[in-house]
Amino acid sequence: MRRLFFIGPLLLALALLGCSSDPVESTTSDLDMVLRDTAEVAQGVDGEPDALALDGVDAAEPDASGRALPFTIGDGDWVGVAVVDATPEGFETFTDLNGNHVFDGCRTEPAGGTPDCPEPYDDLNANKDFDGVFIAGFSELRAAMTVHDPIEVRAIVFARGPEYIAIVSVDVIGLAGDRIERAQTRLAEMGWDPERVIVTSTHTHQGPDTRGLWGSPFDTSGVWSGARPEYNALLTDRIVEAVELAGKAVQPVTLKAGAARMRDRSEWFNGEPFGGKSPSRRMQGLLNDIRDPVIVSDQLLAVQALGMDGETVATLVSFSGHPELVGDQSNALSADYVYFLRQLVETRLGGRSVFVPEALGGMQSTLGGSIPMVNEDGTWAMTTPEGGGEPVPTMSAAEGFDHARAAGTHLADAAVDVLASGDTFTLEPFVVSSTLMHFPTDNGSFQLLFSLGLFDVDPNLAVKDPDVCPWFTNGGPLHPGCVPATIWRVRLGAVEFLTAPGELTPELFWGLPTDPRFVEESNDPSKRGSGEGRESVYFPAHPPACDSTPYAECENDLEAGACDCTDFHVWPYVARFTDAVAPVTRLAAKYRFVISNADDHLGYIVPEPDFNRRVSALTGETGDHYEDTNSLTFRFSTLLDEGWQRLLTP
Repeated sequence: MRRLFFIGPLLLALALLGCSSDPVESTTSDLDMVLRDTAEVAQGVDGEPDALALDGVDAAEPDASGRALPFTIGDGDWVGVAVVDATPEGFETFTDLNGNHVFDGCRTEPAGGTPDCPEPYDDLNANKDFDGVFIAGFSELRAAMTVHDPIEVRAIVFARGPEYIAIVSVDVIGLAGDRIERAQTRLAEMGWDPERVIVTSTHTHQGPDTRGLWGSPFDTSGVWSGARPEYNALLTDRIVEAVELAGKAVQPVTLKAGAARMRDRSEWFNGEPFGGKSPSRRMQGLLNDIRDPVIVSDQLLAVQALGMDGETVATLVSFSGHPELVGDQSNALSADYVYFLRQLVETRLGGRSVFVPEALGGMQSTLGGSIPMVNEDGTWAMTTPEGGGEPVPTMSAAEGFDHARAAGTHLADAAVDVLASGDTFTLEPFVVSSTLMHFPTDNGSFQLLFSLGLFDVDPNLAVKDPDVCPWFTNGGPLHPGCVPATIWRVRLGAVEFLTAPGELTPELFWGLPTDPRFVEESNDPSKRGSGEGRESVYFPAHPPACDSTPYAECENDLEAGACDCTDFHVWPYVARFTDAVAPVTRLAAKYRFVISNADDHLGYIVPEPDFNRRVSALTGETGDHYEDTNSLTFRFSTLLDEGWQRLLTP
């Protein structure tokens, strides 16, 4: 299901910009190669923990590099974790008269009862302004009525000698970079290095709107952002608090890591084209990718820190699926499946769990797919087929909390299993590197939303210096400038990752599949499509009328003859213009992953060679290129890859 938001009729006057360059074929790698390379041994993985000396190092004493540690540690590996509640309180609710889960009243009419403003709300502070919490995801004005589970900020700190990194995960759809920067600045005043504090978001579609898109751009009383600045300011406070508490909680640990592809966990996690039994044809590894090509990043990775008493201190878990499985028929705040995943990991292993999102784009989600359901005790629900026979899993039929709980359970099972057979490692080598990037705001819709003030972003932070933002001078009257965002490469012994300030499509990090079927469908559009005797595995949305159409013909219009360009993808399919190899292959550690939405949430990051710059959220003509309409710039992937290559070059 597409996550659409209606921007309003005024946007129809806004023209989208530009055209893309001719793509060239790139050299890429297969996800299988990385995850199946069990023979690789990472530097620093010796199977034995280092001896741990408990004599502390004064936190105020600079190390050899001149940087003071913001906390006290001894020799060896140290980890601290903290969980801080950030659940909105005292918010106003409405009466959902028509049961559509959307506030159909007016912000200044508490009593409702009129044709234009039928639904009333509880004006708790008697200010005649609806002070509700809008839920980020799906439709506008889906206001919260209750809380299913807490909205939290979770932080984990890894440290060894003078080196450390803090990773923070917030239960919201995404945070603007300036909110994160304010937290980093305050932490710097407390002794933390801001370039060693990475903030991401779980991307839950049941959390408060922190970006402003899920209010109403054109309410009868004017532009109405869904973001509450006072709540976003609270999140900045909670990030600072969580990092400080995690730093104070660091203790000596031994570490374990493990990873698995969810597609290998059960045939019921995959559709028939991928050798499985799920009735969802596009399903692979619990992910129902709804954008062509069907490429998923279904790695479940877990890192466990064990204290000197052998008890779990913390577990870091990474996975790609959108936390949107509760769906749009709920008005309860929640972390979605991430809540169930963390809760189960903590119940089974102890300690606290921190979740970070992997490649989210393209579209990495279980929504719309059918997965095995689970009982209250976590066992699989089974059904005996009509006519008898061996029981088979009861498959999910609809979105909701049961669907989210099932996905969270399957992922928690995988996390526990991979750690049971995982590698013991140390944090040596410990390497943190970062670079500041500047991304232009080429998306016409985003430009207008910025100018209207719907985004919770300080417009003064936009960079207009032509030396770092050359696109600003010819970007049109509404171009606010470039958005600064930091990207990281972090090596923690056997574990290594890159970051991206948006929702990354998997192929940009992992490379393209080497499956002969993908190679054939990539190179030959006549092998794509579904129906009419076609059964494409990777490009089922392809229109047969586009078989002989050069992709370049779709750069100037939504149609090229009989070809519907909104459902057409570049051929041969490539992820980048250059011949650079997939970034994952240049990372040195055994366990590798990427963190999306780190340091900012700038929309989808789609391969530029496949970016359709003519589709528009203004008209709703998005086809199979919905993600392109919700991306900061068509240049996003190319600029990000350039930054990654700098970090990956010695």
